[in-house]
Amino acid sequence: MINNQGNITIDWDGFPELAALLKRLPDNMKANEIRRIMRKALAPVVSSARAFAPKASRTVTRAKGKIRYEPGNLKNSITTINIRSTRYATVEVGAAAGVRKKYDGYYGFFVHEGTSRISRKKPFMERAWSANRGPVAAETSAQIAKQINRTVKRLQK
Repeated sequence: MINNQGNITIDWDGFPELAALLKRLPDNMKANEIRRIMRKALAPVVSSARAFAPKASRTVTRAKGKIRYEPGNLKNSITTINIRSTRYATVEVGAAAGVRKKYDGYYGFFVHEGTSRISRKKPFMERAWSANRGPVAAETSAQIAKQINRTVKRLQK
């Protein structure tokens, strides 16, 4: 599902069990370690999203020609993004946006969902997630379990 801010929310089977494992980590380690593990586990999704992202056939401009987007800009802007949250360690895969970024993919949502000018939506992010859902869940769970075991051993000393 895509909300009005352009974020894709995906139901993840087994997440309650994963959340229970996360609660066993010490507070000072939770957010940073979980983000690191999630960024590593989401690398295949980033690769797939870049492969599935459509490529423009010509250079596109905005702001009366001041800002130029070369073909392949959207593909190059797809990365993992740390989301600030006080409740959860959150990492998203999406187009990094911002004029100061090397590759500004602010328009990724429009391409993904379609607009009145882009008549056909191209759900490249959903395809990337569908292709990698199982391995990402397995990798994340395995890495978090490994981190919990390391932490427990260290705290027992």
